[in-house]
Amino acid sequence: MKTYIKIFFLPLLIVFIFNGCVRVAYGLVNPFTEETVVLKEIDVEKAGVVADFDIDISEPEYYEFNFNYISITEEYKISQENFKKGIKTESDKIRKDIVGDEYENKKGTKIVLKLTITPLSLDKSENIFSLGSRYTEDRAKNLQVGKAMEYTMDLSEIFANTYKSYCFDSKKSEWKKGDVKKCRYLSAGKLITEIVLSKGKYHIKLENLEDVPEIKKIKTTLLDIYFFRPNLY
Repeated sequence: MKTYIKIFFLPLLIVFIFNGCVRVAYGLVNPFTEETVVLKEIDVEKAGVVADFDIDISEPEYYEFNFNYISITEEYKISQENFKKGIKTESDKIRKDIVGDEYENKKGTKIVLKLTITPLSLDKSENIFSLGSRYTEDRAKNLQVGKAMEYTMDLSEIFANTYKSYCFDSKKSEWKKGDVKKCRYLSAGKLITEIVLSKGKYHIKLENLEDVPEIKKIKTTLLDIYFFRPNLY
């Protein structure tokens, strides 16, 4: 009986996986699901605590904590034309000086951040995880209520690994991710840390360990916390 079941379902599984791969390869679906849980403007011009808040995690998953440099970008068509012509604007130069440039192996401005994540309450009772989740109970075994996890990062030692567009809603005084053709702000993001979080409540504290007066040359900086997982079809 077990052999029959394996033989019956194996072709279906192959078709299922092949169909998903084809759809992803041809851009018919987004290969990842990404969800932002925190997008907060922070000021790192002066040393001190730049973010201090609690968050509720309802999705057990890997979470990325990213520092985003936000600068004003030219109108989309102009930006594309300048790029094709190899024209570098003043905003490009400023962004490169502060963020750094991987192609020129140029370090950016020194920004040393200390991130502290402290579980306030944990719910590990739910062991049914969504399809494609990289979260497992074993990976979250080091999470303990009241046990702080600290990460210190000198952002000048790493290069930006994500580039996104953001819009600013002046009515709500909040930032949000948007379409590159509609939003006038460009983000260069650097990863502070990636960590698996169980369902529960956490306290987040981000400290800037040194003054960074040069940061005034760009628009602002954001702390972006989100999870993403591969979509399986």
